[in-house]
Amino acid sequence: MKKYFGVKVSAVIIVLTLLFSCDILNNDDKSSSSNSWDYDSPEEIMDDPEVDNAITETDFGIYSGTNPPNIEGIYTMSGTVVDSDDSSYIGVAMGSEIEFYDQTSSTISMIETFLGDEYYGEGYYITGNYGTYFTTWQTAKVENEYDTSQYYVVVALISGTILSNGDLDGESLSVITQKVNLESYYLPTWWQGEVYLEWTDYTYRSIDEALQNGLIGNFFTE
Repeated sequence: MKKYFGVKVSAVIIVLTLLFSCDILNNDDKSSSSNSWDYDSPEEIMDDPEVDNAITETDFGIYSGTNPPNIEGIYTMSGTVVDSDDSSYIGVAMGSEIEFYDQTSSTISMIETFLGDEYYGEGYYITGNYGTYFTTWQTAKVENEYDTSQYYVVVALISGTILSNGDLDGESLSVITQKVNLESYYLPTWWQGEVYLEWTDYTYRSIDEALQNGLIGNFFTE
């Protein structure tokens, strides 16, 4: 008999809490990780058969280009699962804190805080156009803390627009591309959400960046 994952709570990177404790491969582990879940570009992510199928099934919007808006900041995310390959997940509430930082024209770093734990998306891509529309591309490996041979890999996309007040309005698509040694556990393959990210704070990781963006005054005089 298949074992179901525990509590029905949703986020972008993870959909459910495991019956056992779980962790995600974080930034410090990237150098020793296998390339089996590490994509070299957004195009390579889209070429994954599971991702391609989920995008087709949901008609998920992708914003390409190298002129996305600057979405660096800390956000409170809320939303609802609106579609899934398993209809029992439709209507499940989504909620977490998401921080975007170190953005360039094509890359971005992300941390999702969920149930008190921090999860790091790998891949760090961002595309978009007109300085308004964007798509972020992340991948993560979720593994059993007590048996690291049991894990799954999830691709997490967020597409939307930046509003005049700094909030982000859009949709998310999470796709599990690999399930390893989890034959006795049940997981959906993909879930789509309508999400709203309410801006709560800046995320500047150096005084120089804060000065450049006018967040603190420059009290030094020549």
